[in-house]
Amino acid sequence: RNLLILIPAALVGVGIGWLFSANLSSLFIGMLVGLVGVLFCANAWFGKRFRETARPADVGRGLFWGVLTGLTSFVSHSGGPTFQMYVLPQRLSKMTFAGTATILFAIVNVAKIVPYWEMRQFENFDIPLALWLAVPAIAGTVVGRRLTMMIPDGIFFRLIEITLLGLSLKLVWDYLVTAL
Repeated sequence: RNLLILIPAALVGVGIGWLFSANLSSLFIGMLVGLVGVLFCANAWFGKRFRETARPADVGRGLFWGVLTGLTSFVSHSGGPTFQMYVLPQRLSKMTFAGTATILFAIVNVAKIVPYWEMRQFENFDIPLALWLAVPAIAGTVVGRRLTMMIPDGIFFRLIEITLLGLSLKLVWDYLVTAL
């Protein structure tokens, strides 16, 4: 259900990013995502309502967060936090969460090829380096899957939330360092 909602929405977000790419600041978009991520973590850790019930996947929120996921992935390669803000409250199993993220971002990244190509983002693409990096990427995927299966659910999702907070703070920090 999540993929049926998120994939079309994220593709719209990629299209919006492409359409407005000349006018969007990747640092500013990243900072906004970071602020929302920090607030999300604060609510998850200290908000009573968040801990009480799991939210179901729904079209309205899914479309909103899906478009933002595609947009932020296109503009600043920071689609993870917006995806997590939609999916974490659903309290999916860890393998469903990881699989949903993997499938969604594989599709989003393929969708970004044509716009990035048109914007000449691949002019300095190093094919031998990409092939060399494919080996550790595949190994990392296999190891990551095994670790995900071994880690207890509670610890897994706490690590996801801590990572979300760290990424969110980094996005805010990057903007502040550049703006000041």
